[in-house]
Amino acid sequence: MIQKARVNSPYTSVAETLIDNGFCAIPIKPESKRPGSYSQGTWYGDLDWTRFCDRLPTDIETNIWTTWPDAGVCVAINHELKVIDIDTDDEAIIDAIKSVLPESPVAKRGKKGVSFFYRGSPEIKNRPYKLRYADGTDEPILDLLAHGRQTVIPPTIHPD
Repeated sequence: MIQKARVNSPYTSVAETLIDNGFCAIPIKPESKRPGSYSQGTWYGDLDWTRFCDRLPTDIETNIWTTWPDAGVCVAINHELKVIDIDTDDEAIIDAIKSVLPESPVAKRGKKGVSFFYRGSPEIKNRPYKLRYADGTDEPILDLLAHGRQTVIPPTIHPD
């Protein structure tokens, strides 16, 4: 069997370390925030990526993924990992939310806002939170990401 060579990509630069630390790193389709697959020179959206919320990828899978050009990287969220994704650049709102959260050992900046990573009970479920204004309008402000979701990890380039 001919072994393909590893390529330089966001996935290959951090996936091994993430997986070694118990995070399920899977490839992202280039210029997107969507888990992807690469076949015969073409990227596709991966419709079955949530299986990695229940298991780490195998060495065979990761060896294949490291050959895919321009693969970004995300972490599929299992039953233990929780991510607080604050979706605003308003520092006053970010500071208010941070003031009620415990310290996070891991955080990342996105295109907008910041995400904090925690370990938590499997009973904690996904939930969006909105900010309601006096005029009755709502603005999405925070997502609690839990099992069955994913979050894009640097050095993946945001599509926007």
